[in-house]
Amino acid sequence: MSMLDTLPVVQQYIVWYGWPIWLAFGPIGCLLNILLFSRKQFRKTSCCLYFLVASVAMLIALCIGIIPLIYAFNHPNPYNTISSFCKARNYLLSMSAMTYRWLMVGACFDRYIHTLAHGNLRRFTSVRIALRIIAVIIIIWLILPFYQIPWTEVQMNVCIFSIPAVGIYHSFLTIICGGLLPPLCMLIFTLLIRHNLAVNGFRLRQYRNQVQQRNEQQDNNILRSRDHQAILMLFIQIFVYIISNLPWTIGLVYTALTRYMAKSTYQLVMETFLKFLAEYIWREFKKIVRSVMTYRAENPTITRRIAPQT
Repeated sequence: MSMLDTLPVVQQYIVWYGWPIWLAFGPIGCLLNILLFSRKQFRKTSCCLYFLVASVAMLIALCIGIIPLIYAFNHPNPYNTISSFCKARNYLLSMSAMTYRWLMVGACFDRYIHTLAHGNLRRFTSVRIALRIIAVIIIIWLILPFYQIPWTEVQMNVCIFSIPAVGIYHSFLTIICGGLLPPLCMLIFTLLIRHNLAVNGFRLRQYRNQVQQRNEQQDNNILRSRDHQAILMLFIQIFVYIISNLPWTIGLVYTALTRYMAKSTYQLVMETFLKFLAEYIWREFKKIVRSVMTYRAENPTITRRIAPQT
């Protein structure tokens, strides 16, 4: 069997066996994250609010992106046959994925401001300010991808942009705002956070300089532990995001640059498979890390709280 015949078969097996497992565990991980970050003590931490809404956005992206593929196992794919579904899926998937990315950037910015020694600037990490920033991010990404609704349609059983110029604009918007700027901003804020924590040491001074009673000191220790957990989760998610996002971003850039080049059948098959594989890796890594790292320490506590009620 030649490479041209093998790659589509491999891709089909990944769709058959990989996507259902991914769909089973992906939404569960998002729901567990939502359960965790919606707890009262975590809602008091601004960074955790970004994680909470980002988990909701990722849950939407998972369901919108994968359910049609699984449905298409034994049915005609509505994405390639129904224009209204093609429009809605493209818009919702782009909106939710972009919202997730920029909420993670917002979480990085929030922790960077929180590690500054200037007390007045740290007030911008309040829950009230975080909610406003989250609302702005959501509104922006509700508006920006709206062009996909009027200018996408099904042609020859393929969901495409009806105007080539819109397709080019979409490619560059996705590359810049989805593939390049978010990981770059995350990396910069992460380095700044590490610098602030190492040089200023303001967190240690913040808790050492306070003279409090025993119960208050215990509360501060708990709060400090939650802050450190939030920063640790942020660092891990940023690292995984950048590593898993790199092949997907390279694929977007290559597709945009070679959109109107003549390609052989071998090139088309190889590009389709690599694009599919890069997207699968990007989503799979994020799903695993978000689920495992978030609940590594918190799941036993939740289990103990739920168990007596059952």
